[in-house]
Amino acid sequence: MGKEQRKETLFSMLARQARRLGNRTAVCDSEQALSYEELEQAALRLAGGLHRAGVRKGDSVFVQMANSVDMAVTLFACFRLGVVCVLLLPAYRTGDMLPLSTRIRPTCFIGEGRLLGFDYGKLADEVAAQSPSIKTVVRRTADVPEGVFSWQELAGSEPLDESVPGPSPDDVAAVILSGGTTGFPKPIPRTHANLLDLSGACLERSGLDESLVYLVDLPLGHIFILAVPGFIGSLQAGGKTVFSLTASTDEVFPLIEEEGATYLTLVPPMLPIWLDALSFDDSDLSSLRNIEVGGAPLKGGPLFAVAAALGCTFQQAYGFSEGLVTLTDPLGQSEAGDMSVQGLPVMADDEIRIIRADGSDAGQGEKGELLFRGPNLSGHYFHCPDLDGAFDAEGFFHSGDQACWVGAGRFSICGRLKELINRNGEKFSPLEVEEIVRKHPSVEECVVVGVPNSTGSDSVCCWLRNTDGDAGLPSLTELRAFLLKEGLASYKLPERLCFTDEWPKTAFGKILKSRLVAMSQTDAADRLTK
Repeated sequence: MGKEQRKETLFSMLARQARRLGNRTAVCDSEQALSYEELEQAALRLAGGLHRAGVRKGDSVFVQMANSVDMAVTLFACFRLGVVCVLLLPAYRTGDMLPLSTRIRPTCFIGEGRLLGFDYGKLADEVAAQSPSIKTVVRRTADVPEGVFSWQELAGSEPLDESVPGPSPDDVAAVILSGGTTGFPKPIPRTHANLLDLSGACLERSGLDESLVYLVDLPLGHIFILAVPGFIGSLQAGGKTVFSLTASTDEVFPLIEEEGATYLTLVPPMLPIWLDALSFDDSDLSSLRNIEVGGAPLKGGPLFAVAAALGCTFQQAYGFSEGLVTLTDPLGQSEAGDMSVQGLPVMADDEIRIIRADGSDAGQGEKGELLFRGPNLSGHYFHCPDLDGAFDAEGFFHSGDQACWVGAGRFSICGRLKELINRNGEKFSPLEVEEIVRKHPSVEECVVVGVPNSTGSDSVCCWLRNTDGDAGLPSLTELRAFLLKEGLASYKLPERLCFTDEWPKTAFGKILKSRLVAMSQTDAADRLTK
């Protein structure tokens, strides 16, 4: 399948499906639906509009749009033009975007207007004003100020001329952004061939076909939602993709019933919310056949309860936007076994190692760092060569995850070697939060840590120290308001604020973050929370 797909780009895949499937519904949301033919034609019209607005093959384009049919049209318009879609999550703010803009130098920003109480148009204007490379700003609203293009107006343009050259399968189609130790999201390039190969392999592992109705309830900027098998896989299979604006069960459950959704992706912290909603919501969810769960450590209890209540199977997903994805076969509760054991790689040529600190291979049951390489590995970060240290000379990616072999080519994740905070599947570095906290005029010293909680996610805890005591330090409410004003994304905001007279340190003077995590879980820390 991979060799056949490498003959295609993402847009040519859609065009082939449009010829084959015609008026079968390809995408829908609560407001509109498009067939395969209509999606292709809508993408060509928007591509024509963007081209006349100055967007050209090879340009990088910031895309920050909510889940919608219009988002699907935007992606395929960009795929036809051969531009690189930098997929900004809806939660990103200026603090995330400006460092990326400096590195990537996008020429265009495509975003929303006002949505869910937030002014995304103003955000795009702020980023564009501080990014000399951005020449074109597009808002998904009909009412735009001078100098800004209306998405709706561009989408009504004449279709892109067939003579305008498009991309090749090995050109970069999208940049997936992943939290890391850099202080800003790491940009991971994925080619047309990468995404088609990955989603096609996931379709095979999951046994999915044209009957697939995939409900998208998380942002398309996540690799799992985009291509595991995701939105792209749904189109490859000839299925239907249903977009939910939010992940709220109040919105998702009625959409499942109305559209007959058969497959969706959740992150573990959502499972208790689903279990609670299932106890009182009377929506008919009997169409669901399978739930994919990934993005954070998984405990079986809530998953088993949700799957049992729905009468469906589930799959456990694990992986990285950089390349490796493992996926279990669809499982029932009786077949699940140890939920800490990951599935097998979906790409047959992926190679995995688990190594000791000295670089030698760890033995069975021995903990070490997980490494991987394969034909789908990105091999570098987009326009960020200084970040490429995670890729070694032998072509392996050093994941920073601690793992151990458990037999039959399977492994178990034992923890994180890197100090990333995992907030409901969104991973980010505490360093970027600390950098902005230190801008507060009353703060001299701070340390931010992730504290594991009962949902399988991390709570964000900020520790402050001031030689004059904590009397002049901000309250939690004041600090959160300051961080939002400074452009920090809301999901990175501290949930707890603690104080210390002295930092716990090693003999070499390094702050013991593990000790701060432990202190954050004590009653003493609670008494120090404002």
